[in-house]
This record gives sequence, structure tokens and C-alpha cells, in this order.
Amino acid sequence: MILWLHIIFALILIISTVMALSLRSGNQFYVMIDRFCYLVFLVSGIVLFPHAWDRNPILTVAKVVAAIILIGLLEMTFAKQKKHQLNKTWITTLAVLLIIVLLLGVILAGGRPFFK
Repeated sequence: MILWLHIIFALILIISTVMALSLRSGNQFYVMIDRFCYLVFLVSGIVLFPHAWDRNPILTVAKVVAAIILIGLLEMTFAKQKKHQLNKTWITTLAVLLIIVLLLGVILAGGRPFFK
């Protein structure tokens, strides 16, 4: 159940981030959705942490660090967008880090709930 919550909010985060970055103005609603997703990730991540730690402690620490960096990078991206300083390199870095976090999550979950 908690894993599904984590996955659903990951999808919500991706969609709201794309919406926030694609709008020139009036994106504050999507930024707030992103921030709510951070809180859900924090709670569900704490619950999932012991399970991931049992599977692979090093990858678990790597995912936690990458996820924290991703949250910081998202917030910096929104700040850069507000100042009209956002560029393609910044977006690419954000996308690569997001893919890394997602892959680490799938590896740590053992492919569940998608693969058995």
C-alpha cells in the first residue's frame, strides 16, 4: 500500500513539475502540489526505508541522497524559472537526476509492484 502511494505521488510530481515548468506564469498551484508531494515522499520514504535497507544498504543511501538533491534541484529550478534564468542544461540535469532516482527506486523495490 505504501509503495503504491509512493509510486502514485511520483507520477503526480512528474506531471505537476512538467505543468509548472511549461507555464510562463500562474504556475504556483503546481509548485504547491510538488511541495505536498515532497511531504508524502518523506513520510512514505521513512516507512519504506527499512525494507530497502534490508535489500541493499548502499543503494538505499544513494537513493536518499539523490532524492534530497532532486528536491533541492526542483526548488532551484522553480526559482530560476521565476527569474527567467532557466535553460535547457538545467532541465536536462533535472531529468537525468529524476531518472536516476526512479531507477534506484525500482531496483530497491525489486521491480515490485510491476515485476515479480
